[in-house]
Amino acid sequence: MNFHEQALIHSSACLSLLHEGRLKDAMQYCCTCHIEPPHCLTSPDLSKSEQAQCEGIYQLGDYGWWLKRLKISAKRDVEKQKLKTEKV
Repeated sequence: MNFHEQALIHSSACLSLLHEGRLKDAMQYCCTCHIEPPHCLTSPDLSKSEQAQCEGIYQLGDYGWWLKRLKISAKRDVEKQKLKTEKV
């Protein structure tokens, strides 16, 4: 499965949770996918701002947000694996 298909699946899953009013579950979904939820939802300073919450909620259901994070995560995994093999 490529990044585009994964991003579509994950953004759709989060949108479904959000439409049910399950923001915490959508954030937990990110974590189970090894993707950090939007900072504006996790930062103690920003989480109180209604605008920041709206932005974070939008990001959870956004295909482009997921696509970017999946690519970054995959790149980091490759780099970690390279470091691991160089140490052996």
